[in-house]
Amino acid sequence: MNTVRAGVYRRVVFGPTGDGAIAWVGPSADSSQPTITFNQRYRYEDFRLLGVTFSHETLHQDPVVNPNEETIAGALDRATHGRLLLENPRLASLRTELSRRNNTALTALLNTRDGQGRQRLRHDNPTVLPRSTTPPLPSYAAITLGSTGGTTNTNPAVSPGNAALDHYLGRTTDARPVGATFSSATIDLLDARQNWARPDERVRLARLLALDLGPC
Repeated sequence: MNTVRAGVYRRVVFGPTGDGAIAWVGPSADSSQPTITFNQRYRYEDFRLLGVTFSHETLHQDPVVNPNEETIAGALDRATHGRLLLENPRLASLRTELSRRNNTALTALLNTRDGQGRQRLRHDNPTVLPRSTTPPLPSYAAITLGSTGGTTNTNPAVSPGNAALDHYLGRTTDARPVGATFSSATIDLLDARQNWARPDERVRLARLLALDLGPC
C-alpha cells in the first residue's frame, strides 16, 4: 500500500488482463505511470487473497520483466500467502478459484526441499505437485525457469529492483538487502534463506492444505 500511496502507479483497477493472469502491471493511457489491473474474474474473492497478488505486482515497476523477476516475485508472494494462512487459517479452505490457485503454488514451494528437509527454491525433487502435473515439476523455480530452475540457475537475465523488493526480501530471508536486483544472485539468496516460516509453521501449513505429511 505504501508503494501505491507513493505514486508509483497511476491507478489500481479491475479489468481484462489477458492470458488468465490474476493481475498485471501495464501502461496507462493517460499517464507515464503504470496501472495495476486485477482480473475482473476475481472481483468477489476475499480481499485478503487479492492482497497476496498485490504484493507481487508492486514488485513490477518498469517494463522489463524476465524469468528471474517472475521467479523471485512468485516466491515472495507465496511466502506472503503462507503467512496469511498462518494468521487466517480459514482462508485455506475457501475452495474459490483464487484460493485454489494460491494454495497450489504454495504447495509447490513447501515441497521444494533438499535432502535434509530444508526449504529451498530450486532444489530438484521427483515432483513438488504429486498427481497434478505432466511432466513432473521438480522445483518451485522450475515453474518460471524451466530447465534452469533446478540445482543451478543459468539464466543471465537481470532487471532492476525497487524498495518493495528490498522490503519483501528482508522479511523472507532475514537479510538486510539494499539495492537488490531481479537476478540469479537474488535467487541464490532466496534458495539459501527461506526463513519466512519456522519448521513447525510449515507443518501447520501442510495440514491446512491437507497434504500427506508421511511419517513424522
